[in-house]
Amino acid sequence: MTEEPKSKSRLPSRSTLLNRQQKLQAHRDKLAEEERELKKQISVIESRESAAIRKRDTRRKILLGGELVAAAKAGDQTAIDLISRYIAKQDKPHNVKAFEGWKP
Repeated sequence: MTEEPKSKSRLPSRSTLLNRQQKLQAHRDKLAEEERELKKQISVIESRESAAIRKRDTRRKILLGGELVAAAKAGDQTAIDLISRYIAKQDKPHNVKAFEGWKP
């Protein structure tokens, strides 16, 4: 009987394993940094979207308020009543002061 040659099952050396671990850790670190950057970019985009929504809302309020005041000045009783009710329900001093002496 002839003996079959034994195959050498060689495990990687300790330094090879350490090198692989270092490469994996470096890759994890790189991915973590990319994740932080992407989160920062998302935050910037969300802030811009939020600012745009607030800006549109403010613009609508200005336009509606301007039309309401113009209608009241033109003698529209519904507009006058609406403004008068709004002014009467104000309870914060700085809001009340904004309407002192104002007449439609």
